[in-house]
Formats: sequence, C-alpha cells, structure tokens
Amino acid sequence: MSRLKASIMILTTINILYMAVGSLTYPVIPLYLTSLNMDIVMISNIVAILSASSFISQILWGWMSDKVEYKAYLIATGSALTCIAYALSALTNSLLFLVLLWILANVSGSAAFTPSMALVADEAKRGDMGKAMGLFWAGGSLGWAFPLLFAGYLLEEYGINMILALCALLSGTITLLTLETIRRGTLRLTSRRRREGKLGLRDVLSPALMTLYLTSLIFYIGDLVKNVYVPQFHVRELKLETWLTTFILSLASWAEIPLLILFGVLVDIIGSKNVFLLGLTTAAAYLFMNSMTENAIEAICVMIFYGIVWASFSSSSSTLITEIVGEERRGIALGMLNANFSLASIIGPPMIGPLIAIYGFRTCFNMLSTALLISALLVSLFIRPHGRKPSRERG
Repeated sequence: MSRLKASIMILTTINILYMAVGSLTYPVIPLYLTSLNMDIVMISNIVAILSASSFISQILWGWMSDKVEYKAYLIATGSALTCIAYALSALTNSLLFLVLLWILANVSGSAAFTPSMALVADEAKRGDMGKAMGLFWAGGSLGWAFPLLFAGYLLEEYGINMILALCALLSGTITLLTLETIRRGTLRLTSRRRREGKLGLRDVLSPALMTLYLTSLIFYIGDLVKNVYVPQFHVRELKLETWLTTFILSLASWAEIPLLILFGVLVDIIGSKNVFLLGLTTAAAYLFMNSMTENAIEAICVMIFYGIVWASFSSSSSTLITEIVGEERRGIALGMLNANFSLASIIGPPMIGPLIAIYGFRTCFNMLSTALLISALLVSLFIRPHGRKPSRERG
C-alpha cells in the first residue's frame, strides 16, 4: 500500500504541474492578445486552433499509451518537448512563431496528462480507484488555481515572455521528476488493464447517451466562456486590471476543491442525475449573474459561485454515464464524454466570438444561460439512469 501511495502522489504532483502550465496559458494568452488590441474574432480563432491541437494530441497520446508498455517514458518525452517549445517561445516576439510554438507545446504537453491518468488506473487497487482518481483531480484543481493568483500580475509587470519561461521551467520539472521516478522504480511501468466491452452504434445513438453528450458539450462551452471570455468581459466592460481578472478567475478553482468531496457524497445520496441537473442549472445561473455584474465585488461573488457549478457537474457526469451504458463499457464512454471538453474549445470560440462582437458580452451570456436551462430540461425528459446505488468501488 505504501508503494501505491507513493506512485499516486507522484502522478498527482505531475498533474499539479501540468495544470499549472495550463492555468498560466489557457486564460492568459487571450488576455495577452487583447493587450495587443487584437479583435475578439481573431482571438477566438487562435484559441480554437490551439484547442484543436490539444484535442488531436489527447487522442494521439491516449492511443500511444495503450500501445507502449512504459507510459512514464511518454510523460518524460512529451514534457521535455514542451519545455523546449516554451523556452523558444519566451525568446521570440514574432506572433506567428509564438502561435506555432504554442501549438507544439499543446501537442507535446498532453503527454503529461493522458498517460498519467492511465498510470493512475494501472497503479490503483480496485478498491482504491475512486480515491486515487479523486486525489489526481484534486491536484489538478490545486495546480490550476494557484498560478492564477499572480498570472495577471506577471503579464502586466513582466510580459508574456516571463510567463512562457515559467511554463518551460514547470515542464522541465515534470521531465526531471518522471525520469527520477523511472530511475527509482517507484511506478509500476507494466500495464494492468481489463478488457472493456465495445460500445456499439446503437448505444451511442440512444436518446439518453446522445442527450448526455449534447448537454455536456453545452456545459463545456459555458466553461470555456468562464475561462476565456469572462476575464475579457472583466477587462473590457468592468475596466478591471488584468492581475485582478486572473485573481478572480482563480477563486472558482479554490472553491471547487472542497466542494468536489461534498458533491461526490451527494451523488451517492440523491443520485447522479439530480446532481448533474444541479450542475446545468447552476451553470445557467452563473452566466445570468455575470450578465448583471457591474463591479469587482460582484464579479468575485459570482466567480466563487462557480465552484458549485464545476464540482456538481464533474462529480456527477462520469457516474451518470456509467449508469446509462453499464460498468463493462464505461471506459470508451468516459473517453467520448471527456473529449467534449476539447471539442467545446474548438467549436466554441468561432461561435462565441462573433456573437459577442455583434450582441455584446451580456447578451451572449444570457443566450448561453438559456441553452443550459434547455439542456437541463432535456436531461429531465430523456435520461433515465438505472436505479441501483453506485458501487463504492466505482471510480
């Protein structure tokens, strides 16, 4: 058990560092492009291109992690390439070269996430799967939240190059930590997997599963708005300083860390469908409240509220999908569900950017809020999960 704890803690640490890089780039890059007086449509297109590279690379590294025996080497290799990409980007001021290097960093950086998650599944004993995955995701929330406290300040005071250099340092740390782990033999490098049942076309096209995929995609578009467009709304409409906008954004992640534990318990008590509905309706409420926000204090209160939104959605969606398709086919179903995050980041910006340019931030927030309420109605009508109580062994 002690070896299990050591390996899971190492993988959690890798996720903390990986998410820290994400929090220093995903919301900060649009703010940097905004500071260049770039129009919101062009910013949205760049964000979509970067998200597409992440979507493709997650699939690539996931496929490779199933093919190779030593997943830890994928983590080390990908992180080393990411370190090089960010180091080079910190030394250039060419926007075209920057975007190309950011694409490379996205592609290689995904190696620190997908294979790490696969290793968590390999390392955890059956009865510890939920705890291990919970610790892994809690580490991700911590890694996302902490850098946002000072990311905006670094951008304002030292520029984007300082942030990119810090990303290179964090990626290099992942590489060194992984290599040291390999040297010490702390991780079990051989695969230990169960054969999953196939998810057929009939299952994918079932009303319940299609409803879950569609509504989760709409939710992730709302999450994209929270990370990319709400900070721009704070800068452009509320006239807040950049450092304050990233600080406010970090408050959601700090709030969700304890709430993830709470809503995980509520899933077992009141059911995954009810908690999932809470996630959709609170997401609608979050966007509506943003449309009414007028100052920094209100912005802070609304962002803290988002902790409820993310914790309820993330704690219920994975359980709900296993109740729809059955545990024997949950692997591929969960993979398809998680892919919606990247898909939202691809299709969201080309859609949201022009809407904001035409109608403004507040009207666009209300449009998406309405879409989320309709999503909640669809879930109520078309999703009927099995009435069994979730197993304690289920992750």
